[in-house]
Amino acid sequence: MSQALQPARMAKTTDKPLWSHLLWFVPLLILAWAGALFFDDYQRDQRLAREGRSVQGVIVAKSTRSKGGRGGGTYHLIDYRFQPQSGEPVDGRAKVDPDRWETLREQEPMGVLYVPGDPSIHRAEGEEPAFSAVGAAAVMVLCVILFVAGLIGRARMK
Repeated sequence: MSQALQPARMAKTTDKPLWSHLLWFVPLLILAWAGALFFDDYQRDQRLAREGRSVQGVIVAKSTRSKGGRGGGTYHLIDYRFQPQSGEPVDGRAKVDPDRWETLREQEPMGVLYVPGDPSIHRAEGEEPAFSAVGAAAVMVLCVILFVAGLIGRARMK
């Protein structure tokens, strides 16, 4: 056997399986995806805080949706419509606190905060901001744990 073929064969036998590479790569992809989502929510909330204008809207409908899963529970939703200073009416949906949901009535007015330059960015009065620092931190901690587990798994394969 020639020496030129020997290193190629040795390199092939020491290669790690594909899944061992994914152990560290997948958490990084999840972290990047979640980071982009949280950053988008953060930017929208900041823009509403800076440029937002209040306008009177109307509650079009109230509904509930099951959260599903083992934990169960229910989302309390309102559908609303508002008219920006310029442009067509805008429809929105908001998840609200159950106690607040009970006090709201269809066809009653409600406050809406929106960005005049981009009315697609809006939030109903009483709706929580979309960005959650706790949620962002939880995703980051989970990804760090998965990343470290991947590194440990790769180290054990050596």
